[in-house]
Amino acid sequence: DNGKAMGEGVRICHIDTGWSQHDDLDRERLDLSSDYDLLEGDENAQDPLDYDGHLGHGTSTGSVIASSGGIDESGNTLPPGKITGVAPRATLVPIRSIKSVIRFLDSDVARAVRRSVAAQCDVISMSLGGRAFFGLERALMDAVRNDVIPIAAAGNCVGFVVAPAMYDATIAVAATNIDDEPWRGSSRGRTVDISAPGESVHVAWKTSPDDPLSGTRQRDGTSYATAMTAGAAALWIAHHGEQSIREAQGGGTRKDLFLRHLQQTSRQPDGWEVDRFGSGILDVGALLAQPLDSTGVAARSPRMRTPQLELLSRLTGRDSNELRPLLEELLGDTDLEATLRRFGPELAYVAASEPEAMNRALDN
Repeated sequence: DNGKAMGEGVRICHIDTGWSQHDDLDRERLDLSSDYDLLEGDENAQDPLDYDGHLGHGTSTGSVIASSGGIDESGNTLPPGKITGVAPRATLVPIRSIKSVIRFLDSDVARAVRRSVAAQCDVISMSLGGRAFFGLERALMDAVRNDVIPIAAAGNCVGFVVAPAMYDATIAVAATNIDDEPWRGSSRGRTVDISAPGESVHVAWKTSPDDPLSGTRQRDGTSYATAMTAGAAALWIAHHGEQSIREAQGGGTRKDLFLRHLQQTSRQPDGWEVDRFGSGILDVGALLAQPLDSTGVAARSPRMRTPQLELLSRLTGRDSNELRPLLEELLGDTDLEATLRRFGPELAYVAASEPEAMNRALDN
């Protein structure tokens, strides 16, 4: 009752390389009155496609979220586009804040997150990942407190979960293939919440202003698993409606309510490693079929306790209570907080770049 189909009325802040002219990134799906280019400092988030980095990445991920080519009775995508996004009636708010999905200024992403709140977005899709930056984590916590659902890519080909997916304020997404197995390049770890299809995903493809408006490719990565999950969040919000979600949410956060339903309805193949790839694989049909239930949603907001300790906990895959005495022994210092304030960034770098060496040091 009072719900809508296909993500209608839901606003998704799309923090990426911007949008471009393409049949599978429909202009009517974009809110170009709220878009912004943080790299150039103007109100036009169109991707110039003229830089060193991941050209057209925002167009590709955007098409997975909200392209609205339509579907005929046989299940084929209707022209002019070739791709139908997960939430083809949702609205994308493009925020251009990166040129590369692995090398970027976290402060630009933090500013993009704050803009998403000002633009009254319901979901944030972040198909990007880099180093830890506590300013970005604080911005995401503020977004969660404002009933925004941030979704982030676990990372590609680095093993550990990257920021901002490692933060408690986000829903971290790993990638799978058509055989319901983890994609070989997906990051993994105990901070992953859910997995979704991310191998050989059909996407809009445009890396040059001269490329045709109808180009598509199959691409791999947690970027596309994240886009699919962001689309699923839009479907869930539209399906149940704001009022019903707010009532079920009670004093808790919308992100936690959605995450609980997402995990409860996920598919878990035989031999699935929950501690590495989350609760299971995204199942949108089951997600929408499950009635809203507030049971177990605590009235809490994400918080940073000892930021450096929490970060090391996520990077090493160890509970912070287990990690604390190991670090005290390793560092030979009982004033752990003061030591971590001084050396925390260096330890985090070692944990991220040489995880095996870090774990050997802790265990010895």
